[in-house]
Amino acid sequence: MKFYYKSPQEVKEDYPGKPEKVFNPFRNRTFWMILADVALLLLIFGIMYKTGSLSSFFPSPTDLKINAEIQYRQGNPASSETSAMAGEPAPAGISAAPSIRVLLRNDAGREVRPGEENNSFRLLSAALRPGPVHSMDFALSEQLELELPEGTLPDNWEAGKVVEFRILPPEGKEKKWLELLHSPGGAVLMLRFQNINREVEILKNPPSS
Repeated sequence: MKFYYKSPQEVKEDYPGKPEKVFNPFRNRTFWMILADVALLLLIFGIMYKTGSLSSFFPSPTDLKINAEIQYRQGNPASSETSAMAGEPAPAGISAAPSIRVLLRNDAGREVRPGEENNSFRLLSAALRPGPVHSMDFALSEQLELELPEGTLPDNWEAGKVVEFRILPPEGKEKKWLELLHSPGGAVLMLRFQNINREVEILKNPPSS
């Protein structure tokens, strides 16, 4: 088999014009320097994320320590809950249903400002639903929207400071409130912040005699 090679003159005649060099980014030194910088930054942020030190640069509601527990009020809790479950008015001096006591501690390592309109620590609303935590095995109809008390979180929240508030059952929803608090899988309090939801299991502490 014979091969025929064109001369440079023949190539110019077949392909007139000046040849243009195609840009190859992989031969560009700047490209590789930028790529190395990006890889180094990703490695640094990955290590910081794994060690938990990344949160100190970008504090969020995930840095909050949250506890929630059932708090029984005045009167006999057993009689109170029985009346509420049956839809009957509670006897004098006895509360219709227990409340939820919520404790939040600022573990972000710095002062945060929940009072600002677009702050990530701004608490918007809350809901009660059956557990367990992070489970999606429930219907939206089983979820109960709650009303938060005014001034739930301070406008300027110092690091390490604990905030406490109580959530009462919505009016006319005492029966559903008690059903959720005593659901077999546990009860979950969902707090909706500006950019993220936090879920916490509600502890069922025995009522004090």
